[in-house]
Order: sequence, then structure tokens, then C-alpha cells
Amino acid sequence: MGLRFLSALVYQPPISHELFVSLHQSRDDPAPVSTLGSSTSFCHCRCDLLSSQLHCAIVPVYTRNITVDDQGIDPTTGTYITYEAEWAVGPDCSSCGSQPDPTFAYDGTWHDTSYSIINPHDFVRNATFRFTGTAIYVYGMVNSAFGIDLVFFLDGQDAGRFSMPPTGEFNYSYNQLYFQAEGLNHTTHTWILQNGRGENVTSNVLLDYLVYMKDDAAGNSSLPLFGESVPSSGTAAQSTSSDSSTNTSTSLRATVTVETRANGLPPSGPSPPLLRAGSQHSPHQSRLSTRSRHPGSHIRTRILWRHPRQKVSGRPSCSL
Repeated sequence: MGLRFLSALVYQPPISHELFVSLHQSRDDPAPVSTLGSSTSFCHCRCDLLSSQLHCAIVPVYTRNITVDDQGIDPTTGTYITYEAEWAVGPDCSSCGSQPDPTFAYDGTWHDTSYSIINPHDFVRNATFRFTGTAIYVYGMVNSAFGIDLVFFLDGQDAGRFSMPPTGEFNYSYNQLYFQAEGLNHTTHTWILQNGRGENVTSNVLLDYLVYMKDDAAGNSSLPLFGESVPSSGTAAQSTSSDSSTNTSTSLRATVTVETRANGLPPSGPSPPLLRAGSQHSPHQSRLSTRSRHPGSHIRTRILWRHPRQKVSGRPSCSL
């Protein structure tokens, strides 16, 4: 893909920065988002501002699902669901009142515990999981003979309730969604399931597995960079690279937002929307603006780029 920088710069370099660039879809671009399986992908443009040079690299970012079984571990962190007090591993509990078919359970296992209103010494029991991500989904089974009454907490706040009254008949519902939370900040969260509320309600929980979503940035700082030298005097600089495929090119239209921080810390705020490919046959300009946390540094740049026309499918290409 050819790239052209048309830049006007007024800059007094304080220290080294890392600029994080988010590409946002134009409102008039109806092209579909590219997906890969259960994961979605988009691109971040990462820029390094070192002394008098501005370098940028396109870095693909993928959102993926992480599944954690009731007695398994998180394959990315090694963490697992912790259980408070008297929980039983379902398939190994011959005395448990619920005996669902293990062939319908994820990995053939579940965790079982009950809160009984007829036992004056009974108490509520918790399951806890910590994760870093933007969404979480928790699944289990329901035995309609006993009913279920769950309370959930997320980061110390009441996050909802799942309740079904007993019917007296031993019918099992499998892969039942107990809880979901979406649109979370991509930080570390603590999720808690509480079985029973200490009230006049019997509850039997059969916890099976959970799924959470996390963002992963592919590549690392060793990726090849593209860019231009920027005179520190503040005069305008230009550089141009040609594309041999300009006869069959389409535009990639986006609004690029950059925020700088010292020591390479990423900017705050939510992740950008997915990047989409346009369908026009003429190049479009996108505006790059910065918000610097250091007085005396200010950058305004216009970026013009092209890429060969191709059908958007599978994982989007972020190469230049």
C-alpha cells in the first residue's frame, strides 16, 4: 500500500513519547465488518515520537473469547474459579440431589452446591473469578425440581440476579446462561456468584463454565515502522511513496485520533470501533489530531493512503 504524508508541524520535543492512534470508520461507509470465527479484528496505528522523527506502525488488534471450565484454568493467565466452602464436583458427588447427564456439560464436569431453607445452619456460598476483558458470560444447568436463586456482583457492585422457581419435576436445562455483562472497560474485573440470598428461597446451582472477551494486540515493538523525519524547527515537511497498483485502488476512510503520554503509557478511554474498508475509487484524506499532556508539543498532520482493491474477508490486512 502506498502512503503519503502531508504534514505541517509545530513541535518542541520534551521527551520521548509513544502515540496511540485509533482509526474510526467514516459515517458514510456502509461496508461490512470483517470477522474471523468468533473473533473480530481491527487495526491500531501505533506511532513513536522519538526526538525529531515521527514513525508509525499499523498493529492489528483482535478480540477473542477465553473459555474457563468450572474446574479448569484460564489458558492465558493460569487463574481459575475459586469456590467458597461446600461445593462439590458434580460427576463425583453420588449424594447430590441433582444428577444431570455429564455428556451435556462442558468438559463433562460442573460444580454443585445448594442453599436450603429447611436447614437453619445453612449459609450462602460464593464462586469468584478475576479476569481482564470487556465482557463475561456465565453458563450452568438448572434442575427444575429444586429451582435456583443466584445473585451476582461485579467489581463490588450488585450486577443482577438469576432465579427460577421449583416445579417439583426433575427436568434439566443445559447450557443455561446465568449471567452476562458487556461493554466493560478493558481492565481487571472481579466477578462473584452468590448462591442463595439467605432468604426463604431454596437454590441449587450447577455451575458449568464461563466465557470472557479480551483484546489482544498482535505483533510487538519490533514491527517495521514507516514514517518521515520531522525538522524540530517547526517547518513543514513532506514525503511521498508511490503505489504501482494505483489503477485498481480503493480508499480506506477513517478519522485518526492520537493521544500522547510519557513513558509509553496508553491513553485512557474505550477501544475504537472496527475499521472498515470503503468502496470509493478516489483517495480520501483523514485528519490526525493529537492531545498532548506536555506543554509545548503540538502536532497536526494529514495522512493520505491507498490500498489495492480487494474483497474484504477473513482477517483484515494491516500491512503497508
